Amino acid sequence: MKRILTVILVSLTLQSYAAVMPYGSVARQIQDSLNRSTWILNWNEGVWIDLIKIPYDISEEIKAKLLSKTTAEWLDVVSNGSEAEQQEANSALGVSYLFGVGAKQSEEMGLLYLQVAADKGRANSAQYIALAYGGGIGKITEDYVEALKWYKLADKLNTTSENKFDLGAMYLRAAEQATVRKDYKQAADIHKESLALGHKQPAPYLTALYAAGLGVNEDMDKALEYAKQVDIKTLFNNDDDYKKFGDKLSPETILALIKMNISGLNNNIFKRSDEYHQARLILDEAVHKNDPIGAYIAHKAAYQTKDFSYAARVMDIAAEAGLPAAQF
Repeated sequence: MKRILTVILVSLTLQSYAAVMPYGSVARQIQDSLNRSTWILNWNEGVWIDLIKIPYDISEEIKAKLLSKTTAEWLDVVSNGSEAEQQEANSALGVSYLFGVGAKQSEEMGLLYLQVAADKGRANSAQYIALAYGGGIGKITEDYVEALKWYKLADKLNTTSENKFDLGAMYLRAAEQATVRKDYKQAADIHKESLALGHKQPAPYLTALYAAGLGVNEDMDKALEYAKQVDIKTLFNNDDDYKKFGDKLSPETILALIKMNISGLNNNIFKRSDEYHQARLILDEAVHKNDPIGAYIAHKAAYQTKDFSYAARVMDIAAEAGLPAAQF
């Protein structure tokens, strides 16, 4: 069976704090990367679902295979074929009903036949179920949390190199949808499971959840531990900047950026001010580690609060390290 490609379209809007960072600087690139981690905490459920829903179809080759037998003939194979033939027939019937190819479309019947095949060990059938939920095929309600369950089964059953997919990305989509539904605990659990499997994408999300206290108890120590697991290279848009500054970027800077964004989401002015102050204290720890990016961001934050003496001092640290945004 030909590999099925899943395309997800997500539209992102940056927090207003990002405007503080000048375009083209290393710090801005990191800010843009991290904004996605915190912005999802405030996504609107309906908008998110509408934005990612796209049409799915199957290839002409697969359609020809499905139409090589009538529905009655596939049912006969289910009854009288070998075990392998029965699995193939159940899967064929499932896809036929799911997409309405050679049979009247019935998502319920499609999922039923596909589940029978998946339960007997057919990886492609599990992947079709995952696609059905992930894409909201036909009348099926789009549900990436449910889709993840079937993607995990498909990955477990697939013993070949064919039809492989990025399971880490599937975990991420499921966690994002749980976040949109404001089920932050489920989102945190999904992210933790993914991280335990070696996927790096969840680290900044878990940093944000622990820093905000969403789905978990607010715990800045744990947030910092997750910040230490962020894949630093993904925060830079080019290799040159990464080679120059990647080893200097501290987890404290990552945590502080996220905490600053979280503070902007708080409607309580006193709580917002307190969180912003916490972020500045964390940035000061980055400054003491001679992190030029942290120093530059600390400069911008200090300048906003009219702490000009501190702003000038930390700007010198960033400038001496050669940070482009700190050059005059």
